[in-house]
Amino acid sequence: MADGDQELAVSIESLATQQGVAIPAEVAARIGAAAVAGSVAGDIWDGITKGEATGWAGFAAADTSISW
Repeated sequence: MADGDQELAVSIESLATQQGVAIPAEVAARIGAAAVAGSVAGDIWDGITKGEATGWAGFAAADTSISW
């Protein structure tokens, strides 16, 4: 996660869970927070660049970018 690869962190967490490997609660919380932040950032980017939104953040970004 230090390199900003939230998708990899989520994949590793999922694999660990499937294999019965316990993930410390603090690490799981960080992965969850990073995944949410990453999805919001991605939604905003898509709103700005494509005019497409999957959530409120992307809709606001799309609306703002069109207004300019």
